[in-house]
Amino acid sequence: MSKKKSEGNVSEAIRNCFDQDRGAKPKAIAEILNKKGVAVSPQYVSVILSQYRKRLGVKRKSRGRVREEMPSNSGGLQLSDLKLVKQLVAKTGSAERVRDAINAYIELMK
Repeated sequence: MSKKKSEGNVSEAIRNCFDQDRGAKPKAIAEILNKKGVAVSPQYVSVILSQYRKRLGVKRKSRGRVREEMPSNSGGLQLSDLKLVKQLVAKTGSAERVRDAINAYIELMK
């Protein structure tokens, strides 16, 4: 099935509308184009814009929060834990001594 000739014009209209206002959401663009007589859905606008942004090389903003440091009892080592180990190795003189001390501590805890 071949594409309709009018699809290029619709896609071009979507891109032109996006170029006029880069912050416009697909729903707003669809409303503007529908008022001009070009029948498009916000979903179709979203598809065309995602392809257009890829072609332009526009990066999406990252979503979510910055990862916070988890408490030490979560089971994973954190950067602060590794810094403490580094200080301990510096005080004892070698990693082997720290390993021996840890093994001795484990034996005492049994």
